[in-house]
Parts: sequence; C-alpha cells; structure tokens
Amino acid sequence: MKDRLPRLKDLGSGAAARLALGRALLEQGNYTEAMKRAEAALALDPGLAQAHLLLGRVRTAQGDYPGAITHYRSALETNPSLAWVHLMIANLYSELDRDAEAVAECRAALRTDPTLALAHLTLGNLHFERDRHDEAIVSFREALRLNPQFAVARYRLAVILSARGDLGAAIAECRAALRLQPHLATARVTLGDLLVQSRDYDAAIEEYRAAVRLSPVMGIAYFKVGNIFHEQGRYVEALQQYRIALAQEIEVAACHHQIGRIHAAQGRDPEAILEFRAALAKSPGLTAARDDLADACARVEERLRRDERAGAGPDA
Repeated sequence: MKDRLPRLKDLGSGAAARLALGRALLEQGNYTEAMKRAEAALALDPGLAQAHLLLGRVRTAQGDYPGAITHYRSALETNPSLAWVHLMIANLYSELDRDAEAVAECRAALRTDPTLALAHLTLGNLHFERDRHDEAIVSFREALRLNPQFAVARYRLAVILSARGDLGAAIAECRAALRLQPHLATARVTLGDLLVQSRDYDAAIEEYRAAVRLSPVMGIAYFKVGNIFHEQGRYVEALQQYRIALAQEIEVAACHHQIGRIHAAQGRDPEAILEFRAALAKSPGLTAARDDLADACARVEERLRRDERAGAGPDA
C-alpha cells in the first residue's frame, strides 16, 4: 500500500535507517514519531546534518519556527557547505517578520555559494514583499542571469515594472514568465490587467479566460471580464460574468455595485437600488455605491411625483 511505512528491520539498524523512517513518518504527518526517529539517529551519529534538517522540517510543520531555526543552524554547524539551508532559515525569519535577519541569511548563502541563483531569488522576494523595488529588481535580474528559467522572478519583475509605468517591459516580462510556466494562473490575470491598460481588450479577455481554464475558481478573472464587457456596453455578457464572480464570493460589493450600474443604465432603478444596497451592506464605505444609490432613489422619487401630477389631471 502507498501509505504503508517501511519497517525498521527492512531498512537496517543504523542512523540512516532511523532517518529514513523518520522522513516517512513526517510525510504521513506523524510529527511526534518522526521527531523520535530523528533524535534516535542523532544519538547514533551526532554529526548527522540530515537528522537536524529533518527536525527542522518537523518543527516548521508544527509552526515552531524558532525551534526549526535552531535545528537548521545545528545542521550548518555540522556541514557549513549547505548554502541552501541559509535560505530555509531566511524564509522562517521572514515569516517571523524579522526582515534584517532574513536578508542576512540570504547573504550568508551567497557567501557560501556565490552562484546560488535561488539565494538571489529569495532575496528579491524579501525586498519585493517589503516594497523595496529597486533592491528587488537587482536581485531578480541577478537570479535570472544565473538561471534564466526562474518564472517567478520574471513575473515579479513584471509587477514592479507595471507599478513604475513601464507597461511594455512589464508585458514582455509577464509573457516571458508564462512561456516558462504556462500554468501560472495569477500571471495570466496580471497579464490581462496589463493588456487592459494598453487597451488591448480582446487579448486581455483571452488571458483572463486562460486563467479560468487553469483555475475554475479564479473568480477575479470573471469579475475583470465583466468590467470589460460593462465598459463596452455588452450588458448581458457583463451581468453573466459578475454573477459567476458573486457565486464564488469574489469582489462581492463591487459586483453588486456594477450590476446596479447596469440596471440603472437600462432604466431599471428599483433593481439598481437593491444592488446598491447589497453593495453597501457588504462594504458600507463604498462611496460610489452610496452616491449611485442616492441618484437612483432621486430618479424613482421624481418618477413618482410625475405620475402623481399626471394622475391628478388638469383640474387638480
């Protein structure tokens, strides 16, 4: 059976056997027993870096990041050449919001192995997540110099370049990322956004639909296609897209607001009012929906007054 654990007697009696069993236990989610096997391996071979690495993985899975860092450091003390272990520590420091220490670990990895492209990628990600875009660009480009196949680096470069208004370069990097990893649904959505900015709406719709094909629950793509159709006056198609997004509970307030605007544009103010109110129930601070609600209510009241005057006749 696939889930069946190897027996210790089948693996042998040494530290490596206990380590192999510990790894199998970790894969099954049995953290306590995995830890016992790793500790037993260390008792037999105190210099076994792989046992400390396994303990680090267990502690990480348990959410004990400081404990994991301690074990990863023990692995490095045993074998300082394991440059990539510094990156494991860097990611944990990042999770703990200890940014300076995370960056320091990336630099330690590069001192150990200056050709480690993954260290530049990790460093770029740290800078990117802290909005240090100049530093992120330098790190991503160095990662790509060492390994041009890093799709994530190209994708994040695209996001930064877009924020800086370099639309053409952003589109080029996003497309390069997708050539490397065509199944990156998020990158498809980002490319769609960039194409909307360049007013290539048909190409944008195709990217959003490609994202949905990759991930049917990518509700934001439906919402964005709805926005294009809405702006083009294709109201029936826009409503269909917004309702799919609503079914996935994506951009709920915005969907109700946009549906309300479509109803209002077609003279269906009572239906528009219901949608505007639904938008405000979800997001009370949505000023545009509040303004549109007031306008729709005013139009309904004006029609009622006109109807009353018409009904009263000339002798009223």
